[in-house]
Amino acid sequence: MSIFGNSNSISRYKVETSLPLLGSEVNMETCKKALAHLGFRSIVEGAEEVSVGWVQINDQEAASFENPDYLQIGDFIVFSLRRDVRVIPPLILFGEIKKEMDIFLAEHPNFRSVPKPKRTEIKENVKLKLLSRQLPDSQVWDVVWDVKDKMIYLFNTSAKAMEVFELMFKRTFTPFSLIYYTPWHQAEEIAGPLELSYDLKEKNLANSRGVLDLIKSNVWLGRDFLLWILSGNGQAACAGLSAWVDCKIDMASALPEGGIEKITVTGSQHEMPVIKSALKGGAYLTKAGIFFEDNDGAAYSFVLTGETFAISQMKTPTVKLEQSEDSVSEYQGAFLDKMGMIQKGLTYLEKLLGEYLKVRVTYQWDSERRKINDWMEE
Repeated sequence: MSIFGNSNSISRYKVETSLPLLGSEVNMETCKKALAHLGFRSIVEGAEEVSVGWVQINDQEAASFENPDYLQIGDFIVFSLRRDVRVIPPLILFGEIKKEMDIFLAEHPNFRSVPKPKRTEIKENVKLKLLSRQLPDSQVWDVVWDVKDKMIYLFNTSAKAMEVFELMFKRTFTPFSLIYYTPWHQAEEIAGPLELSYDLKEKNLANSRGVLDLIKSNVWLGRDFLLWILSGNGQAACAGLSAWVDCKIDMASALPEGGIEKITVTGSQHEMPVIKSALKGGAYLTKAGIFFEDNDGAAYSFVLTGETFAISQMKTPTVKLEQSEDSVSEYQGAFLDKMGMIQKGLTYLEKLLGEYLKVRVTYQWDSERRKINDWMEE
C-alpha cells in the first residue's frame, strides 16, 4: 500500500537500539547495503512460489538502492517491502493431478491405485508445471522510518503483512528490535506530560510487558475511548479541534451459548437508536470511523480499531505528486507534505486520547460513565 494512495492503512512500531542509524555517511551506506542484501528478486521467469524483498519506495523494480535521494528524505528512511506470490487455484491443481494419475493407471493396468512414491512425484511435477505457467501476484507495502522519533510506519494493517515485515526487518537490521505500538504504549507516552502515569499504571491489568498481554488485558482502554467519543464528549473536550464518530461502526457482543456476535452499523448518526440499544444489551465498540476538523477547516478521518489502535482508511488533506523536471525534489517535497499530514492527524488522535485519559484513569470516570449511561437512555 502506497503512502500516496487515496487513503492509508498504518501499523506503527517503536524501534529500540543503542546504535544510531544516521549521523554519518558510513551508517547510511550500511543501511543501503543491508536493504540491498535482502532486496527483492523477481520470480517471473521461474517457478518459485514466493519472493520477498526490499525495493525503492518510488520504483518496485529497483532493489539495489543506488539512489540515496529516495532512501533518506529529511529525518525519514523510506523503502518498500515487495512480496510476490504464485497461487494455483485448488480446483485446477486437483484436476491436473487426477488427470496425470489416470494416465499412469491406464499405462499400468496391473496397478489398482497409484503407488505412494509415484503419487508424490506426480503432485510435485504437476505443481511445478502449473507454477511455471502462473504469473505471480505482487503486493508492495511502503515503510517509513522516523529516525528522530524512533517510530516506523508500515502502510498496511493485515496480520500477514505485519508478520512478513517483522521477520524481514529482523533479518535486515539485526541491531534493532521492533515493538508494536499498542494502545497502552501510546497511553503511557501521553500520560507522562499530563502527570497521569501513576493513575494509568494503577489501571494496568497486564501481568507483563508483552505486547499481546498489554493488548488483551487492557481492551477497556480502546473500547471506552470509542464509546467516550461516540457519546458526544469527544467533540467538546479538545479546544480548537472537533472530533466525532460517524460513517461505520463495528460492535461485538458475547453470546449466552458462547462465541461472539459481530454487529456492523453504517451511517451511525442515523442509526443511533440501534447502536444505543446494542450497547445497553452488552455490546461494545471494536472499530469506528473517527473524523477530525481543526480551526483551519482541515479535515482528517480514519477507522480506528479499539483493541490495537490500527489505523485504516486514513484520509488527509490532499497532497498531489506532480511530475516535473526536478522529479527528485518534487517527490521529496510531496513525501514530506504527506507525512506531515499523516503525523498531524495522528497528533490529533493523541490530543483526544489525552483528554480521555484525564477522565478515564481518574476519579472523574464514575460520573462520566453515568453521563454516558444517561446518553444511552436518551
